[in-house]
Amino acid sequence: MKCPFCDKELEEGFIHNPSQKLAFYEESLKPQVFTFCLPEGAKELVETHSIFNGYRASALYCDNCNIVISKVRR
Repeated sequence: MKCPFCDKELEEGFIHNPSQKLAFYEESLKPQVFTFCLPEGAKELVETHSIFNGYRASALYCDNCNIVISKVRR
């Protein structure tokens, strides 16, 4: 897949967090006290979770633009 900004090839990989859900928050949202809860409107990035590997979301990285692209869960 090509970068939408510079048209160079994207590197496939994943975003990882061993203990907390991965999510995109708009500036107006505040993270919850309990890490297993997401506020209304947060966009969860996680595709897989396991006790041993934590939370993972597939992602693409552009070395030229220093940008990470990931799909959100619907």
